[in-house]
Amino acid sequence: YKARDTRLERTVAVKVLPSHMSASPEVQQRFEREAKTISQLSHPHICALYDVGREGETEYLVMEYLEGETLSDRLAKGPVPLEQTLRYGVEIADALDKAHRQGIVHRDLKPGNVMLTKSGVKLLDFGLAKAMAPAVPRSQLTSAPTQQGLTQEGTILGTFQYMAPEQLEGREADARADIWALGCLLYEMATGRPAFSGSSQASLISAIMTSEPAPMSTLQAAPPGSVERLVRRCLAKDPERRYQSARDAGLGLEEIRETGEGPSEPSRAARGRREAAGWLAAALLLLALLGALVLPRRARGPAPGASIRFTIPPPPGAAYQVMPAISPDGRRLVFVATTSDGRDLLWIRPLEALESRMLEGTDGAAYPFWSPDSRFVAFFAQQKLKRIDVLGGAPQILCDAPEPRGGSWGSRGTIVFSAQTGGQISRVAEGGGKAQVLPHLGAVSGQSFRWPSFLPDGSNFLYFAFGTDPKVTSGVYVASLESQETTRIASTDGGAICASTGYVLYPSGGRLMGQRFDAKRRRVAGAAFPVMDNISFDSAATAAIAVSASGTGLLACQTGGSTVSRLLLYDRSGRELQAIGPAGSYWEPTLSPDGRRLAVPRMDPEALQASIWTIDLERGHLTRLSSQVSVSSTPLWSPDGRRILYSTYPSGEVYVRDADGAEPEKLLFKAPAFAPLDDWSRDGRYILYDVIDWRVFHTDVWLRDLKSGESRPILQARFNQSGARLSPDGRRVAYESEESGVFEIFVKSFPEPGERRQISLGGGRQPRWRGDGKELFYVSPDRKIMAVDILPGTPLEPGAPQALFQTRILPLVEARNHFDAALDGQRFVVNSRGLEDAQLPITIVVNWEPEPKR
Repeated sequence: YKARDTRLERTVAVKVLPSHMSASPEVQQRFEREAKTISQLSHPHICALYDVGREGETEYLVMEYLEGETLSDRLAKGPVPLEQTLRYGVEIADALDKAHRQGIVHRDLKPGNVMLTKSGVKLLDFGLAKAMAPAVPRSQLTSAPTQQGLTQEGTILGTFQYMAPEQLEGREADARADIWALGCLLYEMATGRPAFSGSSQASLISAIMTSEPAPMSTLQAAPPGSVERLVRRCLAKDPERRYQSARDAGLGLEEIRETGEGPSEPSRAARGRREAAGWLAAALLLLALLGALVLPRRARGPAPGASIRFTIPPPPGAAYQVMPAISPDGRRLVFVATTSDGRDLLWIRPLEALESRMLEGTDGAAYPFWSPDSRFVAFFAQQKLKRIDVLGGAPQILCDAPEPRGGSWGSRGTIVFSAQTGGQISRVAEGGGKAQVLPHLGAVSGQSFRWPSFLPDGSNFLYFAFGTDPKVTSGVYVASLESQETTRIASTDGGAICASTGYVLYPSGGRLMGQRFDAKRRRVAGAAFPVMDNISFDSAATAAIAVSASGTGLLACQTGGSTVSRLLLYDRSGRELQAIGPAGSYWEPTLSPDGRRLAVPRMDPEALQASIWTIDLERGHLTRLSSQVSVSSTPLWSPDGRRILYSTYPSGEVYVRDADGAEPEKLLFKAPAFAPLDDWSRDGRYILYDVIDWRVFHTDVWLRDLKSGESRPILQARFNQSGARLSPDGRRVAYESEESGVFEIFVKSFPEPGERRQISLGGGRQPRWRGDGKELFYVSPDRKIMAVDILPGTPLEPGAPQALFQTRILPLVEARNHFDAALDGQRFVVNSRGLEDAQLPITIVVNWEPEPKR
């Protein structure tokens, strides 16, 4: 009823509970309880509830009075124009998001519950309709009701035509049921016809459960393909494959509105009309071009070959990581940026937009790459390969992928990627499954294969071979999914990409070079030419190149030269005390027991070899310690600070040398393969190290008894465990464990089995003990240094984790450790990314190819 609120001088709507339903005490209580809940939803696109009450035997609601028409009435007139469809969709999604965040699911979203007003959409009956009609058992669903738009509730809630499959099965409906209904509304608004229909309720239910709506592109009023893809995502039968939040669906609709994509291919009759119009436009264009030939030169635009460049700064408050990727259609850029709270997330930037959009659920993202249709982005996070729809939704895990070195998505539905320190290349179906190592690019001593990049045929791909063995020739090779033949095509400093325009791009001497590439003959042709100077390139650790090319001839890249890091010393409050030594390519810094020196691997970017160096913290003097022609890694100080232990990659040899370098290094023992070192016990007897099974990407922790010369496992399970550190008294061991799906810090008894407790909350890596064993430090996923009090005695009683300070610590890509704590727990060395590097913009280049010779 339309009524007048005489107290507040306003027009309102009064909704009355029918007397035949108000007789039920349960219905009355539910009516009042849910009304109070909905009254807490204050949103411009939700009809406001002002009051709820009872007058005599009548239950009533006082609601906002709305002028307009229902969406049901509007659809009776035909399809809704595209711009209005998108606007209404965004507003509905926004209202649903508000409700879902309050724990409220509509369950009966339909055109009759959507009011179109001058101020926009208004949703009605939020959560109320389900309490206002008797239950209808599914056994009675034999024919369609004659009265339309009524809510049926009980064993099945909602209006059948807009109900999700899980609702029809009688399962508990969550927010994703509303997203299904949103997809139905979008389909009906865009096409003028329901997504699902049937002559009876039984046939309607059958259509919803087993069939798909007619493709929108086949209908006369066909919306753009991007709208159809979004609607299909909303109408996925499996709730896990839908958008997981209304916010993601709304953001997808917003993006389509911003891009202004035109209609997709319509019906055959409409195509005929457009083709005729196209021929007319072509004739007019030809006349215009002929006219342009006689215009003065100065009246024309820029020369066709003129290079155009523009830059994209990082999002406000965020810092870029390397490896941007431009979509094959040249419309979007994806990149990883670190937020102010230390989270590495994916961001999408439409090139025609002015702002970037963050993709939630992508924490820890690294090395993104696009699907061939520009619809999905694949990326690495938490030692998994994942993919996500750029229009929104939750990421999907494809397979395991620890220690990634890039990937590529081919046109035939296969993804190739490089993982593990050994750098082997594997393949996996684009839908996910068990990854298979390519036999000719598996774990090979002295070689690492990384940065695969598919050629347009979807079968052949480029990759970079990195040789730690002097007999191995590094460079870019061509390989195939269908044979084991490989061909070296160029000598480069790092990974290369193949542009669809027929060029291969690779780094050389700090420059990005281009060269014509003959894919059929597997060889480059013609002279190489410079494309851009000072290209951003991780020459030391990963050989990653920050360059991406679209299928439309655009180039996205980051400049700034070779990636370097800074060794910084902090106090507990996060105050930077000093920079240690010069900038360089470092990892795994380790403080001496007296806190006066640092042992750290440092990469020679030209020789691509890493050596152990020591740095005097007071004088900043560097001294090279290791002389092995290999990659030396994971240094450990002896308890007395007189010797340094380190491991070599890929041989697995473990050497020891006097810390002052007076005596040559000595081979201590040899592991079957590269064995990252974890700790050296305080009594000097035990060495803890990781044993990696490269075939299945699995890590356990072993102990080497230097007295007996024997080795044995101390942490062995079906899940990964690594990075073990013995407590100062030798009675406990702290370590990383991935048993929950993410790495957490645990402490257990040592050497005998006993108590075991989880220390970190929400993820943790790189445990470090304070010298007295009363505190444990680790790094959180958002790069904070965390501290946990460890009370003495038994049983183990850890305190609550406390954040000490935020860092710019490097991600764990090539190395396991990027920080160390002094024994007194007052100073911390952090291997940090330079802030100036993170602020460099991404450059987009148009017309980067050389002008053809005349």
